[in-house]
Amino acid sequence: MNQLGSDVEFEVLGKRLKASRLKLSITRQFVAWVKPQLGDPMLRLKSVVKDLPESVALEAYRDAKREAEEIEALDWNSTAVLRFRGTEQGVCHLLWLMLKVHHPGITEDQVNDIAGVIGDDKVLEIMAVANGQDPNAVREAVKKKLAEMREAAAPGSTGG
Repeated sequence: MNQLGSDVEFEVLGKRLKASRLKLSITRQFVAWVKPQLGDPMLRLKSVVKDLPESVALEAYRDAKREAEEIEALDWNSTAVLRFRGTEQGVCHLLWLMLKVHHPGITEDQVNDIAGVIGDDKVLEIMAVANGQDPNAVREAVKKKLAEMREAAAPGSTGG
């Protein structure tokens, strides 16, 4: 069971930084950041619907409407949000949101540079502590997931 996370202080290039614990306002900002990146399914459909047979267009409309409703209902644990949380861009954006609580002038570019300097392991540790999780358990879970991904991508693999 997750405990309430805590702020995380760390040093990089001689400067002390403090990342906020993962709080509701940060998760909401992250979800809001994800939404426009998913695009508008209705707008995508509009560009091709005129070339589709009526029955196919109707089904495509239903699918686009369902997807638009899913995007509108996104939350922290939605599949699309989880996907973004697992990307380098998403991790840096989340770290930026956490750092700007205590360092309002910090930029995403600076955070990207910071993440590059401190490395993936330290970023994972910061995220884990801020979220009330055991950093070692998070590291092991990430290692396991990476190994599964490598195995699935290996030549001759059946993908799982």
